[in-house]
Amino acid sequence: MFTPDQGELLFLADEFAAHPLYVRTELLGRLNDTASLVETAYRYKNAAKTLVVKGAIDSVYQDGILIKECRQPNIPAMEAIGGTGDTITGMISGLRYRNDAFPEYKALIINRLIGQRINCTRPLKLENL
Repeated sequence: MFTPDQGELLFLADEFAAHPLYVRTELLGRLNDTASLVETAYRYKNAAKTLVVKGAIDSVYQDGILIKECRQPNIPAMEAIGGTGDTITGMISGLRYRNDAFPEYKALIINRLIGQRINCTRPLKLENL
């Protein structure tokens, strides 16, 4: 399972990039075309069986097929904060262990609900912790 944001998805969709900083410029125009980038990543075998794409709309793909999208609650300050993929992966692992149905989607909902509960309004800086 991979948990890329849009920028990381660009890297997965570029069959020649050796590092995320070296993504071909022609792919940048597709930054917000998640479905196209996912299709390209799978075509070049640069994607795991499950992709949990984080963003304004979180998307769960399995083998290149869109399974589910998560749109609410909308917490813009939580989009692509460093470590989000790690926490989502941990939640998915626990939910998979429990054999819950749709663990990826549930983890995305839980993540957004936590952001709502703590009233996340902007990414925190280390100095504010």
